[in-house]
Amino acid sequence: MKFTLSWLKQLLDTAANADEIALALNSIGFEVEGMEDKGALYNPFIIAEIKEATRHPDADKLSICQVNNGQETLQIVCAATNARAGIKVVLAPVGTTMPNAMQIKVSKIRGIESKGMLCAADELLLEDNSEGIIELGSDAEVGTKYADYANLNDVVFDVALTANRGDGASVYGIARDLAAKGIGTLRPFTATSPQSTENKSPIALTIEDEGCHAFSATYISGVNNLPRANAYADALKGIGSSPKTPLVDISNFAMMNYGRPNHIYDADKIKGDMVVRKSRAGEPFVAIGGQEYNLPEGLTVIADNAMVLCIGGVIGGELSKVTEETKNILVEVGDFDPVCVTNSGRVLNQHTDARFRFERGIDHGNTELFVNYLCNLIISSCGGQATKSKITLGKPQNLITEVKFDFKLIKTLGGVDVAEGTAREILDRLGFSLEGDRVKIPTWRQGGIDGAADIVEEVLRIYGFDSIPSASLPLSQANISTAQVDLENSMRRTMAERSMDEVVSWSFMDETIARKFGHENHIKLSNPISIELNVMRKTIVPNLMTFASRNNARGYSDLGLFEIGGVYASEYKGSQMPCLAGIRSGKINPRSVHKAERAVSFYDAKADLYAAIAAYQFDGNKLAISRDVPSYYHPGRSACFTLGKNVIGYCGEIHPEIIEHYDLNGPMIAFELLFNNLPQPKNVIKRGKLDVSDYQAVVRDFAFIVADSIAVAEILKAVKSVNPLIESADVFDVYVGKGVEEGKKSVAITIRIQPRIKTLSEEEISSISLEVISSITKKFEATLR
Repeated sequence: MKFTLSWLKQLLDTAANADEIALALNSIGFEVEGMEDKGALYNPFIIAEIKEATRHPDADKLSICQVNNGQETLQIVCAATNARAGIKVVLAPVGTTMPNAMQIKVSKIRGIESKGMLCAADELLLEDNSEGIIELGSDAEVGTKYADYANLNDVVFDVALTANRGDGASVYGIARDLAAKGIGTLRPFTATSPQSTENKSPIALTIEDEGCHAFSATYISGVNNLPRANAYADALKGIGSSPKTPLVDISNFAMMNYGRPNHIYDADKIKGDMVVRKSRAGEPFVAIGGQEYNLPEGLTVIADNAMVLCIGGVIGGELSKVTEETKNILVEVGDFDPVCVTNSGRVLNQHTDARFRFERGIDHGNTELFVNYLCNLIISSCGGQATKSKITLGKPQNLITEVKFDFKLIKTLGGVDVAEGTAREILDRLGFSLEGDRVKIPTWRQGGIDGAADIVEEVLRIYGFDSIPSASLPLSQANISTAQVDLENSMRRTMAERSMDEVVSWSFMDETIARKFGHENHIKLSNPISIELNVMRKTIVPNLMTFASRNNARGYSDLGLFEIGGVYASEYKGSQMPCLAGIRSGKINPRSVHKAERAVSFYDAKADLYAAIAAYQFDGNKLAISRDVPSYYHPGRSACFTLGKNVIGYCGEIHPEIIEHYDLNGPMIAFELLFNNLPQPKNVIKRGKLDVSDYQAVVRDFAFIVADSIAVAEILKAVKSVNPLIESADVFDVYVGKGVEEGKKSVAITIRIQPRIKTLSEEEISSISLEVISSITKKFEATLR
């Protein structure tokens, strides 16, 4: 929200300077993001007069001007087509720093010396585009400062607003809070009804959409909208807005002044009557500026008998806007539902001043007063004759209008003892009224005040947040560390040790992408922050792949990323489940003389998953393995890990179609761990006793022919269960091809037999080997190769 000091002082009677006002604004919750002293910016510029202008001998488009600055005559080369003798201009003397940071120096242009620069409006950032240099009126005094003449010696404030402070989206609202703080006296907002004819408006209006709570329409005939200088355009220029036609300038000025968005239609372009309704699917609309839309069904629109004229609370239409030829107008002051406005703005990707205010809440109680004020501005500046304004009411908003309040809560919730009389006085200055134990909320704060805690905040921000004493949290509440947090941190460290980088992404995703990953029945957001983030994620993998895609586009394809965060689905308890997910792409080893370069594979994903499970203090070898994986994994190079009926995680290569969708090269692997489905370990981590046998271990290798459908992990699990002396079992080769029957595979396993109480004899070793052979051949119908 931008405004100037002079603008503020039109509504607030105060002697405070800019620094005092900035300090007060910060103290009452309006963060001053910027404060620009335009007087300092424009101070170097001087009013001058061109005494003589001749053509440059070597350039037809350049003029050599003799310019009087009030003290001397300077020679300046100028390219403007309107540079001529007798006009008063704006001079940037040598040494001036322009608003765009360019330095003015003595220079030679096509061999002719030039001492200064004659300025155009866009070069001073006063307009977006301008033709020629600025021409000043006859009242401009040569040698004086241009900033004084053009009222550019003002201070511009840029204030940040929180989402619940729609009242602060107006200069009057800010002035009202400053007055409550004691920085001056608020000038009252008054406006009488404009003189009107008795005839009714020729355009009737009805409301059929609950997204519109009220709609005021005033017909004014015989206006003059030809461009000309006006005070409203000057005020808007002071905050960086370019002048438009007088009607548009008045509309914008009134909105900035009192926070009520409004719209002015060219009444002669309206066909028949008007209606506020829902848009129909495919209905065409051309927004101001020329952007064309085919509207979806369900947006709040204002339409006539032929077309959509306006998107309610967002933007007007190009085909019904006022122009210099406009003679008859219809003035709209509406009250549109914030949720409907937000939905329309997001669908159309339109971020307008009107939308900004409706989303934060407007003062729905000043409609009649504001209509009178706006129409009086129009008639006084543009002429015309108004019919009586008509306010059509729709379904009212369901707003909290009063709150039960106990003044003891100020001490309880705020931590500072404010006398009840002082608190009552503050609330009264803010516009709240008190009846018994009820605080009635003024219309400009309804929608932003929900309970007693908000009333406490209102008192404290005016009383002074700096009055709240500092206090440390009780020791018992500080530095709380739970077993779950410790385990998550352990997994983070483990992933980092495995050369993976942690990222944090949105918990939302695009529904289109979710369907690409095979997910249906998503948890949809009723009010998403953008149309591309409209459902809750069921998996973190798509977000990680987006990061990988962006890195790949910048030439970095060898990477490992992980995230710990929630995934969301109705089948989870509370519709939420914590998850650790990671991806790797490119090469697992960089090329060097010490290691062979190779691409990431399924086994790397499995190793990452098992490392994370181990960090969670669980033995991954206890998990059952199947191929029941989501569709975004490669069907033959992935696995699902379960414990009983609970899915613990997945790992494997990403499906080639998904990789192609993200425009990635080569294989990509991923793993996911739903660690809440694992048994919760004890809070205290005890290090076990080191158990080392003094007896020599024995290693034996076996190769079995088994059905191709049998998981190798099941074979290893069966081998380990044969004898307690079998310390480990690992696969070192899987072969399919010549010499092996079709539909079968050869699985080669090495086992380590570790004696504990004595050295094993050859007979005992052979006995264990026979046990392994017998068990595997019977359980899996295998044959020894």
